[in-house]
Amino acid sequence: MSTPIWYEYDKITDDLLWIGNGGIIRMVVQLSSPDKNGMRTSFHHEYAYTKNQDNLSSISRKYNFFLTINKTYDKEYVMITANEILLIRAHLERVEKWFQSGTFGIKNDELYIQRKKEPIVIDGLLEKKWLAFNPIIIVRENQVQIMGVRLNLYDSCFIDIPIDNFYGMKYLFDTIDMFSMASNMVNYLGRPDFGTNQTSFRNDETPSNQGGRFFK
Repeated sequence: MSTPIWYEYDKITDDLLWIGNGGIIRMVVQLSSPDKNGMRTSFHHEYAYTKNQDNLSSISRKYNFFLTINKTYDKEYVMITANEILLIRAHLERVEKWFQSGTFGIKNDELYIQRKKEPIVIDGLLEKKWLAFNPIIIVRENQVQIMGVRLNLYDSCFIDIPIDNFYGMKYLFDTIDMFSMASNMVNYLGRPDFGTNQTSFRNDETPSNQGGRFFK
């Protein structure tokens, strides 16, 4: 049996927010994963079975979803799962206070950092990566100075985020419902035909798998 075209899609990615100089936050839904034998299989699977002499079926969906903070120019990224959302929110609250607690000042019509701050670091992220925030002054092309933060992506890669973009970033992390967003993105595909990628355990049938299985 040929593999349905529906199963050729490996993931869905939505661009959510540009945050500054090549930095972007994305939502990613992974639509396939390896099974116990290392064979690639779709997130949609069906099971046919017999219960109380009735032939029944069930649908099981298994997909991974996560956010990424990307530096597109350098092709670097940090993954953020639902496990880290509360951690991210708590640290962004601390960063936000820099804009309200006298960290920045004005002297001779120039914006400057009058109170040095220790970096706010978020570690323990996937792939042993981390994030670090530092207050900075950003000078736009028209020479206007604005408050901002420098976000380091675990190494020398960084994104300079103006204050308005930072508030957009904080709003996004404060309000996002990752499960609902992932579900909506999956629904964009539409439902495959009933019986697609089905394994049968019915009493009158030999256990089998029907289509939808990928190989390495």
